[in-house]
Amino acid sequence: MVAEAVEFHNVSMSDISQSQDFCTETVINIVPLPVRR
Repeated sequence: MVAEAVEFHNVSMSDISQSQDFCTETVINIVPLPVRR
């Protein structure tokens, strides 16, 4: 689960870095990846 979260975090940072990397980072920090599944 942790590895998946890290991978998704990297993808998000690269994909949403141009739009709202800050918001995405906050959401990822507050909402764990398992919930997204």
